[in-house]
Amino acid sequence: MQDSKPIVISDSQFREMLCSGCEQLGYSDLEMAILLEVSRPTVTRWKAGTTVPRPLLRAYIVKKISETVLKGDIASKEDG
Repeated sequence: MQDSKPIVISDSQFREMLCSGCEQLGYSDLEMAILLEVSRPTVTRWKAGTTVPRPLLRAYIVKKISETVLKGDIASKEDG
C-alpha cells in the first residue's frame, strides 16, 4: 500500500481553483464562505490573493469545492 502524500497547491493555483469553483457553482463570496465554514471576508481575501490558507487547509478546500461541483454536475444531468 502506498503512503498518500498531501496535495501541494500553489497560491496561484488555489486562487484560480477558488474563483473557478465560485463561478461553476454560481456562488457568491458569502455562499462559498458558508460551504467552507469561513467568513465572507476570508473568501474575498483569498480570491483577491491578499491572503491564502495554510497548505493542508488548501487541499481540504479544493476537495470540498470539487466534490460540490461534481454533485452539481450529477444533479444537473439527472434533472436533464
